[in-house]
Amino acid sequence: MIGVFLAGSASTSFDLIAPEYIGLVDLKTGTRLALVLLFGYWVFPGILLGSIGANMLFQPFDDIHSNIRVFLASLEATIPYLAVLFLHQLKLDKFYVDSRMSYLHLIPLCIITAVMFSLAMFAVMQSLGLTESYNLVEHTGVHLTGALIGTFIVFFAFILTSRAFAENLKNN
Repeated sequence: MIGVFLAGSASTSFDLIAPEYIGLVDLKTGTRLALVLLFGYWVFPGILLGSIGANMLFQPFDDIHSNIRVFLASLEATIPYLAVLFLHQLKLDKFYVDSRMSYLHLIPLCIITAVMFSLAMFAVMQSLGLTESYNLVEHTGVHLTGALIGTFIVFFAFILTSRAFAENLKNN
């Protein structure tokens, strides 16, 4: 819960620093996916509460009603689970090999999660009338790019810190 909450605040900070790049770095999607891979399916309540808290506290300047915001947060929280389930059906769910992450399975997971996130957000926003026009490419492109960049940043940071801790443990 704290990880998703902090990722939401970091993503909002990026949006406030450079408003012309709103949504370009979405760290929340990568954080949710990393928490699912690290701790399993049982962290869903924490991910859901962190998503709702981040959506309610860190994006108060638009005209979206709080009930819709809670619905969007629950949608955002379930997307990583749906992506893992989709890859499980394709038999591409071996994310760990010999207690190390398998990048051949992790990269498609990041891409599928970003695509599912962007398409789901567009479908919900379009059905609720929250987008000005029917522009699938522009809307999906922003969310897809933000989810991909944010997810790769989170996993790159995870890989760097895990290797640094492994080297530190070897030296001590």
